[in-house]
Amino acid sequence: MNAHTASSSTADEAAIRSLEQGVVAAFRAKDARTVMSFFVPGDRLLVFDLATPRQYVGHAAFSQDWKHLFAMTDGPLSVDMSDLRVTTNSSDLAYSHSIVHVSGKRTDGTSIDHNARITHVYEKADGKWLIVHEHVSVPIDMATGKADFQSKP
Repeated sequence: MNAHTASSSTADEAAIRSLEQGVVAAFRAKDARTVMSFFVPGDRLLVFDLATPRQYVGHAAFSQDWKHLFAMTDGPLSVDMSDLRVTTNSSDLAYSHSIVHVSGKRTDGTSIDHNARITHVYEKADGKWLIVHEHVSVPIDMATGKADFQSKP
């Protein structure tokens, strides 16, 4: 790797980390429009989320998921990202993985308190990184078949 490639990679990683901070800030603000500004527009977006359906195809479909999530919550949401690892081995394609902890309250009064694993794939177009694929998951307890929202390493 030459010096130019190394500095480009460092700049790209910084841009992606900034993008992720923006997603978290918009999540905390319960601002679906701003969250979606970090995702590729159109029908190329593919998301595997925790909630049904099995997948969201396209920006418009996934935007509805965020609106639904925020509508079912009451009051503030706490969102913390940890263990973010970004890989930028290409000038226009990168990926990351992280752990996100979300807590808050649903409109029915029940608590939200869970950890999830997130993988993002990014594409760079016109000098800007955007998420083109998101995969959110939680481990399951194989004995019970239930999601483990409190999983630890």
